[in-house]
Amino acid sequence: MSILLYKNDNLIEVDELKDEVAGSFLNAATVTADLKDSAGAAIGSTITLTYVAASNGKYQGTVPDTLVVNLGDRIIAEITADSGPDKRAFWIVGLVVEKRTT
Repeated sequence: MSILLYKNDNLIEVDELKDEVAGSFLNAATVTADLKDSAGAAIGSTITLTYVAASNGKYQGTVPDTLVVNLGDRIIAEITADSGPDKRAFWIVGLVVEKRTT
């Protein structure tokens, strides 16, 4: 499970997004993340991850520090990548909200 730092901007990153069949990086995909609470309800707005120039399939987006969560909450990030027909991916990342200690 990954950590979401409470009351901090947090970076969501997808690295080396790739077309496994062709073996090529996907540098022009639409990548988004939706955060949901343990009951499946949306938290905040959809986050768009943008391509990092010359990075071979790296996309980044920011979870704002204003996201309404509580310490200890367990949430999920549903990440979707779409690069056209037959080039779609979906995965879920578990997150726990923790206080920054350093």
